[in-house]
Amino acid sequence: MSSVFNVFGDPTPGPRHFYGFHTCGFPWKGTVDSQQEVSSADAYRMSMKLSREGIIAGPSSGEALHGLLDYIAEAKSNGKLQGLADAATGEISCVFTCSDLPYQYLDGYFQKLAKDDFSPIENECYSPFRYSFLVIKTDTMSGGS
Repeated sequence: MSSVFNVFGDPTPGPRHFYGFHTCGFPWKGTVDSQQEVSSADAYRMSMKLSREGIIAGPSSGEALHGLLDYIAEAKSNGKLQGLADAATGEISCVFTCSDLPYQYLDGYFQKLAKDDFSPIENECYSPFRYSFLVIKTDTMSGGS
């Protein structure tokens, strides 16, 4: 099991940084075999990716997923990925938490991320000439009729 922390001095709402984690009272050292640190920008960016894929989740969820993916990449590069697989199926089960929604942290997305992280919002079905056939002529000079 891996534990995910935010980078010290670069907080993400919710999770603790490693240096403050020892104050939680949970005996985590015996249950954790890896520690991953994730920057707040990476956490917010991953939260946006989750939301774009249909899982509406806040930055702490983005941090959890980013840390999980880092853990998997680390296990793969160290030749330990197969050790995580189920012996019968060969599958690797992974879990990350989605604790809250992104709405209360919207300002943080704009503070932590670059302009390039935000895709333009476009309506692909809209055509500016869609209603060009609808031309209404009125005769304002004749006084009606």
